[in-house]
This record gives sequence, structure tokens and C-alpha cells, in this order.
Amino acid sequence: MNDEIKDKLVQFAQFVVNHPEYADALSCIARSIEATTTRGEPASALLTGEPGTGKSTACKIALSQFGGRRIVNTEVGTTEIVPAFYCSLQAGATTKSLTTSMLQELGSSNVTGNSSALFKRLVTLLQTCQTKLIVLDEFDNLLRKGAEKSREQVCDWVRTLLNETLVPVAIEGIPSCEEIINAHPQLSRRYPYRHKMNHFSYAALDPASVFSKTLRALGGAIKKIGGFDKCISLNTEQPLKAMYLSTGGNMNGIRQILNDAFRLALLRNNGSFELIDLISAADLSVIPTALYRGNAFRLTDESLTKIISGGKVK
Repeated sequence: MNDEIKDKLVQFAQFVVNHPEYADALSCIARSIEATTTRGEPASALLTGEPGTGKSTACKIALSQFGGRRIVNTEVGTTEIVPAFYCSLQAGATTKSLTTSMLQELGSSNVTGNSSALFKRLVTLLQTCQTKLIVLDEFDNLLRKGAEKSREQVCDWVRTLLNETLVPVAIEGIPSCEEIINAHPQLSRRYPYRHKMNHFSYAALDPASVFSKTLRALGGAIKKIGGFDKCISLNTEQPLKAMYLSTGGNMNGIRQILNDAFRLALLRNNGSFELIDLISAADLSVIPTALYRGNAFRLTDESLTKIISGGKVK
């Protein structure tokens, strides 16, 4: 694979369709920031959803809206402004390791000392860096077996951080994460804004459906980035139905198939993106959310319709 093909694949991977699920998630986070600022009390956001529904992408968009880090000169010297940042809650994390991770995200190399000293340093640095949003990902690691003790400690830690700094901490995880929040009333009331992201639903060939519009936008990006003269319309009957059965409407699954198909078309180098590329791509990976375990792109439109409507195809 040459550099030109790699560059086109990267461009496609970075292309985001701003569909309603993202808009609702971003609105949820925006409300939390506004309410925290105007009320002077913690009011953070909780984003949940099954893997591959776009939670991480939504959070990346939210973080990007604050702009990047920058250095400013003040009367006391130079300061790095970190308006927003991402932090992942690793398996087996402790409050000390979480504090250390956040300090490092803020650019601090001073991560020695006990938990209390590190936490005070974090509170001070969040104010100095003028941080407006923290995204805490993989909160579901607290659901792992043996994590009961750390679960209690981390929840108390987040509550204290919210109280001390008034910096919204948007928590991201699978739907059962909400159980963790709700089990701690003092933390739960600090998360009034919640949004669950869902898989795309199938609307029978409705060109106005979110699923159809999203595939049309992704197909348009493939055609433009790939420079193809001939390109299959992803939101016409056969590919639309096949993609739904192949992914269950899971965005990550859709991107997986399209990335592989795009790569195959670029390697073929005949100026076209065709059904055969989707067929071949569907053979390359397993999509856990698939509703049909065979290769749906090999089926006729009639067979696809029967499966979607509850019929069986031999």
C-alpha cells in the first residue's frame, strides 16, 4: 500500500457525519457546562451507549470545540491553557493513578507525593489551566469483578473533584454505567444531563432516515476522497439493506466495512467503487452486532427484504 492510498484512508477515517445522535450528545455536554457555570453547582453529563455507537467520536467533537492547548504570558510567567482534555479510566485504576493521569494530561511532570497532595495539585492546576471540560472514558471498568472498593473510591473522588473545581466531568461508558452513578445519590444528583446513544434504526428505504442520510454522506466522502468516476450509491435498496443486516446499524461496524471496501477499491485502481468491494470487505471481518451471519452483500434484494421483515432465507 503506497502513501497516497494511506493518506486517503486517513482522510476518510477523519470524516465525521454530524448526525442527530452526535448533535444530542453535544447538546447534553453543552447544557452541563452552561448549567455548572450559571448555577455555580456541579451539573455534569453522562453519555452511555453500546460499543460502537459513537460515544468517543461525540466526545472528541466536544473537546475539539474548545480549541487546542496554548501558551499565554502573564505577569507571573508563562502558563499553558488546557481548555478541555480526555482521560481514560484504566482497569484497576485507583484514585491516585487517576489523579496522576489527569495531572499528566495537564502537562505536569510533578506527580510525586501522597494522594491528598496530588489531588490539591490537580485542583490548583485545573484552575491555572482554565479547564472547562474533562471527558472521563471507560467508566465501565468499575463494573469489573473485584472493582467494588475502587468503584466507591472513584465515585467519591469524582464527586469531590466536581465540588472543589466546578469543572464538568463528562462520563462516558456502556449503559450499565448509569447503575454506578445511581447507586451513589450524592454523585447522581451531580449528573442531571444524560444521553444514551443508540444504533441506527432501519427505516424501509426512507431517504429522510438518519441511517440513509448517513450512508449517503459516507458514500459521498468515499467518492470525493477516492476520486472515483464510478461509485455505488450506498443508500439505494440493496446496499442499504445489506449494510443494516451486516452491522445492526452500529456505526463502528459500518465504518469497518466501508474502510475495508474503500481500501480494496483504491488498490484495484480502476476509478470505481463497486458492490464487489463491499462484498469482499464483508468477508474480511466479524461485526459482533450483525443481524445476519452470512455475507448480506451477496444476497438479492428480495432475500434481504425477507430477512429484515422476519422471513428466512435458505
